[in-house]
Order: sequence, then C-alpha cells, then structure tokens
Amino acid sequence: QLKQDMLWTLLDLSHEELAALDVKDRYRIRPVRSTASVFISYSSENQEIADQLADGLTRRNVSCWIATRNIGPGESYPAKIMQGIRGASIFVVLISEDSIRSPHVKSELDTAFSRLKDGLMIVPVIIDGAKLDDDCQYYLGRQEFVYANSPHIASSIDRLCDQIAELID
Repeated sequence: QLKQDMLWTLLDLSHEELAALDVKDRYRIRPVRSTASVFISYSSENQEIADQLADGLTRRNVSCWIATRNIGPGESYPAKIMQGIRGASIFVVLISEDSIRSPHVKSELDTAFSRLKDGLMIVPVIIDGAKLDDDCQYYLGRQEFVYANSPHIASSIDRLCDQIAELID
C-alpha cells in the first residue's frame, strides 16, 4: 500500500485516475535515435513485401536496415544482423507462415525482445493468415499487431510507412 500511495503522490493522481490510466499509451518508452531507424525482419519468401516496406520508408527519409541491402558479399551474416538490430529504434517483423517457420526470424525476434528494455519498439505486421506458434506468441504476445493481410497489402504497407515516419520525427 505504501508503494501505491507513493506512486499516486509522485504522479499527483488519485487512485481512480491512476487505475484509469492507459499506461502503455501515455507513458510509452520512446525509441532511441540510431543510425538505422528501422530493422526489417522477414522470411526470404516475403522479399517482395519487405522491399516494398524498405522502399516506402526510404521515400519518407526513414533509414532502414534490410539484409539484402545491408549485408555485402563476404560479410558475416550473424554479425551484421546483430549490428542492425542493435542500431535500430524500431524492429518491424513481417509475420507470415514462412517467417514463423524461419529459424533466422526467430533468432532476430529473440535479439529484438532483449532490447525492449532499451526502448526498442517491436512492430509485428501480419501479411497472411498465419497463426503465431508458441515461440512467436512468447515474443509478440504483448505487442500491438498491424494487419496488412488484406487484398490491398500495398496500401497497408504504405499506411505503415506513414505511421513509422511519424514515430521517427
């Protein structure tokens, strides 16, 4: 009870006001600035959609990290992935039946999940009718999903790019 009283006093709110707070929205940890604002995680089978997302972000002057553009020949894939995730402020994962089966996407999710405490924002984007397996449910169960699995996926990706650009500003 003492801790609750201290919290109410600290926030200058009554018990009712404190209980009504949407803490997730009002006190959200904002992502930190970095060299590549957005890391895009996806299965190679979803390359076209990942490229649409990267192109849309680039058109909005949002820097993004995507494996096909940021890992050069002869470079260490795992090392570059780790650097990309460490440098990002937003981690977008394209969720599909293919990405749920991908061990690389799961490893990237694990790394991103460990950065939540640093302010990394994880944005899962469902691009088909995939159902989350237990691993994905563990990492993404508390995240807000973006549903882009409509017949008009391009317009959904376009809206997502607008939203991300607003977050980065």
